[in-house]
Amino acid sequence: MRARSLTRPAVVGLLAVALLAISGGDASAAAFTQISAGRWHNCAVNADDALVCWGSNIYGETTPPAGTFSQVSAGLAHTCGVRTDGTVVCWGDNDNGQATPPAGAFKQVSAGEFHTCGVKTDGSLACWGNNDYGQATFPAGTFTQVSASWMHTCGLRAGGTLACWGDNSYGQSSPPAVGGMAEFPDVAQSAPAATSVGGSSSAPYAAIAGAAVAAALLGLGAGGRYARRRWLR
Repeated sequence: MRARSLTRPAVVGLLAVALLAISGGDASAAAFTQISAGRWHNCAVNADDALVCWGSNIYGETTPPAGTFSQVSAGLAHTCGVRTDGTVVCWGDNDNGQATPPAGAFKQVSAGEFHTCGVKTDGSLACWGNNDYGQATFPAGTFTQVSASWMHTCGLRAGGTLACWGDNSYGQSSPPAVGGMAEFPDVAQSAPAATSVGGSSSAPYAAIAGAAVAAALLGLGAGGRYARRRWLR
């Protein structure tokens, strides 16, 4: 007797049933409000404000503490989160002090390679961890958001302007001024116009070409000076 194949809607339905079964039948248990991807691990805040982490746990980066959180950020081998009371807690690799946050109330945190930065509730910044390239030496002023990368950091000032500090080997710490996007065009803006190729539009090929250019620009130096800094020490 020939077996019947499941239709796509049926498969989706079965997956939904399985997800509800895993979450104890409560759909809200499978809902998340924020997620952050690190090098080889991820963490997310669920609808109950609890943390869920998965992936590599070599340094304990996916073993979050108990409690309720409003935001989480996964770095290279450590993770930091903002508790609902505003305090910051970090876990995982702490060789450079990147998982030892200062006291105070925060509204956002960003975990980088070997350093971490956060925005306090008064808009000021705090950074801790490795500072070999000045990535943890932040400028004065009020900020609404900060993002810590490998060897540099960028922040969004309250007035809407950008500020970056740290390694600037490829101009990554020299942000454009407001309205300066002409110097750094969007991929969609720089893609060639669609032309007819064999009776069909070439728009998909133009988009692929534009994405390839963007990927090449973003990947500059990936095998150069950064290759010598291996996180598995």
